[in-house]
Amino acid sequence: MNELPERHREAILLKYFHGMGYEEIQEIISVNYQTARNYIYHGVKTLKKEFRDRTFVSLHKVAM
Repeated sequence: MNELPERHREAILLKYFHGMGYEEIQEIISVNYQTARNYIYHGVKTLKKEFRDRTFVSLHKVAM
């Protein structure tokens, strides 16, 4: 999470850790609705890729 841009991290925390909807998030971080959705989408996409990459490296090390 620390590798994400601050706004993406903030939006993800509000969405998944505080259970807020996009409307609430847009108000809190002062962006429009679509931007709030984009922050979350791109943040989750980045986290998935990072997790996948780290898992692959870890599994590759174990297999050697």
